[in-house]
Amino acid sequence: KYSVEDGRDHIGIGAWVSCSKSFEKEVTFIAEPVSGSASDLAECSEAFVDTCSDAGFEEESEEDALEVYIAAWQECRSTCSPKQWLDHCKAQPCADSSHSDNCQSVFEGSTKVNYPFRYGTVGEVAWNEGAACRPNGDICSNAAALAHAGNLGVVGLVFAFAAQGLMLSYVFLDGKRDMTKFLQGSAAGFAACWVFLLASWAMFASA
Repeated sequence: KYSVEDGRDHIGIGAWVSCSKSFEKEVTFIAEPVSGSASDLAECSEAFVDTCSDAGFEEESEEDALEVYIAAWQECRSTCSPKQWLDHCKAQPCADSSHSDNCQSVFEGSTKVNYPFRYGTVGEVAWNEGAACRPNGDICSNAAALAHAGNLGVVGLVFAFAAQGLMLSYVFLDGKRDMTKFLQGSAAGFAACWVFLLASWAMFASA
């Protein structure tokens, strides 16, 4: 899930398929962060400066004001680096009292990366236009591990339902017949459920 400041569509990753609105359109690789000129920054942030420097902007709520800053970064990110935008943002005569903090917040959100990545060849197609949900094998390098985690989880849930059924049978039929084996089977089912779900979690965590 990307930060709000990033602006890209989120990607929901499941055990077998992943979904995102981004998959519905063709996407090409972009270039590495660029270094824009002062005129580029002035042009892309013109609307932002007009808005934030207005005296009435000071009356905006913190959330609404931050949304303006986020939109300003998304408008300029193709022409400058995050650090250039931060310096440019702080230099503007914005009316809100949290101006510098909002610039910094957007900068930190746009540069926070906790996963490895690499840039592809500029202009080359990353994925073609198509369905919003696609097999993990088409987009993930660890699709097999994710599938194993999902399969183990499903088996664990099957054992849980079976164990619950045996437990309910024991509760409702105990006294009418010997239900000892049902109780033992339920305990074994819940134990197996725990083992498979633990294995699923471990597989997913290491995927």
